[in-house]
Amino acid sequence: MLSPRLQAIATLVPKDSTLVDVGTDHAYLPIYLVENSLVKKAYATDISPQVIKFTKENIANHHLSNQIKVYVADGLKDLDFTYDTVVLAGMGFFTIQRILKESLTLPSTLIIECQSKLAELRLFMHNLGYKIAEEVVIWDKFYYAIIKYQKGKETLTEAQILFGKSNNILYFEDLKKKYLKIYTQSKQAKYQKYLLLLDEIIEKKSVAK
Repeated sequence: MLSPRLQAIATLVPKDSTLVDVGTDHAYLPIYLVENSLVKKAYATDISPQVIKFTKENIANHHLSNQIKVYVADGLKDLDFTYDTVVLAGMGFFTIQRILKESLTLPSTLIIECQSKLAELRLFMHNLGYKIAEEVVIWDKFYYAIIKYQKGKETLTEAQILFGKSNNILYFEDLKKKYLKIYTQSKQAKYQKYLLLLDEIIEKKSVAK
């Protein structure tokens, strides 16, 4: 059974896609997607040969060695097959940025769960030529923002760059508490601005419910 975070990622994977799960760990996500016939083909990659050893064992235990191909690879640059969907989860912004900058082929769909600098990620992806198709925020001991990107253009507001496009009001209220504490201690104008933007978001989301 997948964790809430991986389950949320799985729901964003396009049906019948050819998927690469970068930094796959034990290949929990590809295994789930293949077992439930949600993808056409799945590849699991990791930079660590030791991790890949355990990945292969887990895939074999599920009798999926012929259906999920496993590669030792640094991001996407060493892959010589075609794919249309890539998952980058559990990484920081700078790692994700490096992987995408070094990739020779960028997919039509990217599903990203970034663990740092979300505003920088959204701006980077926007400049890379991707639009936010869907963004969900889930609680799994922490709040995780999971963003489904597709190639295309869009106009993002400052609030959307800073705080995203999810509909999770509890997440925005949690952000407000965080920035209120920071503003109370620092009195920096930018945090006051963040609070005003978050108030607007929460009000709009509340009305839309």
